[in-house]
Amino acid sequence: MPNLQYMYKIRILIVTLFLSLSGNAQNLPDSIVIVKNTYTYNWGYELLGQSPDSLIDNSQKTVLTDKRQIKNLSEELNKLDDKDNLLSKFGIDTTYIKHNPDKLLKLYKNGYKIKWNSQQKEYIFKILSEIENYKKTLSDYLSIGNSYGMHTFYKYEFDISLYKNGELLNTYLSRKYTARYKMPYTDKKGNFIYNYIDKFLQKSFYEKNKIDKPLQGKKLLKYLVNKIIDYEEISLYELTPYSYQTEINELQSDFQIVSFEEVYGIGRYIWDEPKTMKITLKTDEMLPNVYLQFLASQVGNSIYS
Repeated sequence: MPNLQYMYKIRILIVTLFLSLSGNAQNLPDSIVIVKNTYTYNWGYELLGQSPDSLIDNSQKTVLTDKRQIKNLSEELNKLDDKDNLLSKFGIDTTYIKHNPDKLLKLYKNGYKIKWNSQQKEYIFKILSEIENYKKTLSDYLSIGNSYGMHTFYKYEFDISLYKNGELLNTYLSRKYTARYKMPYTDKKGNFIYNYIDKFLQKSFYEKNKIDKPLQGKKLLKYLVNKIIDYEEISLYELTPYSYQTEINELQSDFQIVSFEEVYGIGRYIWDEPKTMKITLKTDEMLPNVYLQFLASQVGNSIYS
């Protein structure tokens, strides 16, 4: 004999699911109008107090009436995002970031061949533990391709309108872009949507450039770590000489050591030259505005002039 309580729960579940689907169907638009706007650079806009983007009469338009396409697109547009919580959306564990800077450093490709002395590690561990650095770098990653350039004369924007029985339900604007992602989309209430509908829009308007999904999870974390460390390149240069503190301190017998750093932009990063330290020195006999800059290159595990 079947369990009556169990059968009752099944019936309730079926009814709830039916009502949910019916409600969603009733709220679905019956048509979606998508317009692709084209902008060009507005020369002299600063003097005129106008926008740098000038809309040109080159709009393309398509109207969706296929129920399946309408359902899929409207569902994605209704998934609102918290702009301050995008790390979680893209699979980044902020708790892991805060407590594992040493493991994060192992993700660095180290194209600058940093040896990582204790001062550099102390500095970069603090940088890698700050969540705001990841938020900014993720925002930069999603915003690539939003500026005019030498070979980019136009920006594009998608204007998406949802209709039900001729009544406008909501509108969504993509960002103005020159390349890469069209997200975020912003609705008329100012909500942000960071869902990947770019491929669908690309097909609808026969765009040829391939747009892959944004990175997520471990791949995205590795990308962010590398970018964050690369941003700190100059600061890391300044800390390199601590690896040769003993040799630098020997100069104190004859000079006052004013400052020291690795020479930026030459040497091992461009040619096959060794890394070079620049030590700024002074003595009491020198005039107030006179300094001596001593250059010493790495030879083996030490440095020599």
